[in-house]
Amino acid sequence: MRFFKWPLLVLVVVFLLFFNDLLASTLGRWGGCQVSMVRDGIYLYTSCTGNTSYLIYGILGVNTVALGNNILTISSSLSEPVLLHMRAHVIQAHYLGPAYLPVFGCAQLAAWAEVKMYPANRLHDDNIMEYWADNLAGSLSQK
Repeated sequence: MRFFKWPLLVLVVVFLLFFNDLLASTLGRWGGCQVSMVRDGIYLYTSCTGNTSYLIYGILGVNTVALGNNILTISSSLSEPVLLHMRAHVIQAHYLGPAYLPVFGCAQLAAWAEVKMYPANRLHDDNIMEYWADNLAGSLSQK
């Protein structure tokens, strides 16, 4: 009986390790996005439409998201500072692995609560993951 548990465990671990990339590539194809490679194995999905655009802009309220090695945007292109910031999120996803989305979600929830308590604050600026990405992007721009 023990033999049959290990393959299932391995399958679950492999799925979790690649979940962010699978989700992003599915959303990219689902949204009819244009695909290009930025560098370092990072894929940029631009001009996303349909349900993917609705998820990015309509639900999340942003123009661009990073998942695994992928950057998805409703824009036709990204400026260099935004691209550096999004590459920093890709680095975060590498550091955190399958915990990236839950950690980012918790950080966003904490930032949302802080903005509700202190309305002068900005949601993006109060998210610790965004602060970390800004710092990483600064170090990327110096390379």
